[in-house]
Amino acid sequence: MHGAQFDRYARLNGSMTSRRAASAPIVQPVKRRSTAMVSMAKMNHTEIARQTALDARDILGGNGILGENHVMRHLCDLGASYTHQGTHDITMLLVGREITGLGAFK
Repeated sequence: MHGAQFDRYARLNGSMTSRRAASAPIVQPVKRRSTAMVSMAKMNHTEIARQTALDARDILGGNGILGENHVMRHLCDLGASYTHQGTHDITMLLVGREITGLGAFK
């Protein structure tokens, strides 16, 4: 590995660590979570996970698309998860309604 790859690898690991730490309070049992809190967490985690998988694919270069490294499989799974969770814009509408009390739809 070269210095630039070590830097990207360190950022990739930092991203995964911070995502775990950020999600811990949300998955702990509590009385009730607001829809906005859960929507923001799902949106943020999905985006970070997709970017992490893209970075991992870039680090591996041409090998990043090979099935034996599982990076492309994860990237495809995250694409499906991103689509299933809803787009960024729809999630932001839910969050905006929670914050302002104004819905985008009647």
